[in-house]
Amino acid sequence: VLIVRSGKVRIAKAIGVDTDRTLAMVGEGGVFGELALVGGGPRSASAIGTEPTEVLALTREKFFSLAEADAKLGLKVMGKLAAVLG
Repeated sequence: VLIVRSGKVRIAKAIGVDTDRTLAMVGEGGVFGELALVGGGPRSASAIGTEPTEVLALTREKFFSLAEADAKLGLKVMGKLAAVLG
């Protein structure tokens, strides 16, 4: 999971050899890559900074470690994740 601390990120999916389609624009405070927490499979889209951008990353391993150490926090994050995905 990545959280945009500053800047903007374009989420795009390839639709041809040299062509892609913008799926979303994510700005400050926005979140992307949340499927990596639950799936861990190959990525279905690319993230491209459209201006100078800083992101904070929470890896799948770090998340599970955090959830193990603080079950209440882990459940809260999973609830937020479910809301984003739903």
